[in-house]
Amino acid sequence: MAPSRLLALPAELRNEIFEYALQEEYPLGAGASYNLSTLAPKVFGGDAAKQGTQPPLLQVSRQIRRETLALFYQLNTFIMAVHYRKARAEVDRWIDYISTQSNISMHLKNVTIKHRFGILDFRGTIDLDLEKFMIAGPKLWYNSIPPLIRKEVESIIDEVHEAERTHETIVETLRRLVDVLGVDPPTITP
Repeated sequence: MAPSRLLALPAELRNEIFEYALQEEYPLGAGASYNLSTLAPKVFGGDAAKQGTQPPLLQVSRQIRRETLALFYQLNTFIMAVHYRKARAEVDRWIDYISTQSNISMHLKNVTIKHRFGILDFRGTIDLDLEKFMIAGPKLWYNSIPPLIRKEVESIIDEVHEAERTHETIVETLRRLVDVLGVDPPTITP
């Protein structure tokens, strides 16, 4: 087998190629089966939006995976749709998965939560900057959420804003926000 010409390139050039290959134009869905194409195109990218599964490039070789896994999560925004039960269950599984993968959670940068209180437009979403632990952009969602829930969301964000950015803090913050903003998770009957 011939040596990889891609891996022979300088790291800086490889990173530029990887950024181009990994950055999606639209947000990616956190969870396996939530159909993002049924959402308002201006908010979620319509038919161009897709699931946030790791791209094939990350499966090419161990070295390329080491070099690109963090970049994939840093470059993209992930949508956590928690406004109906099936989507909530998918998001819960996604958070369970990243809770076991600190190499993923520590590189998550931007997450959008589609909450249960808004309608299917910008008022139904909250954009989070997980690098700074703050709500990003204008508070267009503000009036669509009941005051007690809004206060709880702000309290969660304020609490972690000054906290050290750790794997546990990121995962716990996502869990708490999903619990507050999402529908009740589906119950499993034995």
